[in-house]
Amino acid sequence: MPEPLMFSQNDPRGNTVTKTLKQIIAEMEPQHRRDQALIRKCIEGITEYAGQHAKGFPPEKLAELRVFVEGLASYWGLEDSNNYTCGHLIKG
Repeated sequence: MPEPLMFSQNDPRGNTVTKTLKQIIAEMEPQHRRDQALIRKCIEGITEYAGQHAKGFPPEKLAELRVFVEGLASYWGLEDSNNYTCGHLIKG
């Protein structure tokens, strides 16, 4: 079995700390979940706003908004849920 990749960095006190990639990912996971939840709320707000004001938007602006929201959803792993894409609110 190959040796795991090791990464070294200095802690706030200047000590060198070495961790595996698996350890680093495990430490980052809680923040990622918080960030993902925040993006989910942002997308919900944007799609709600777009749904309420769709008739007043020029079609090209709605298409731009749809691309933006779908890009956010895709980046944050939310693209599989119809709740987090504009496809049902904004037809391009």
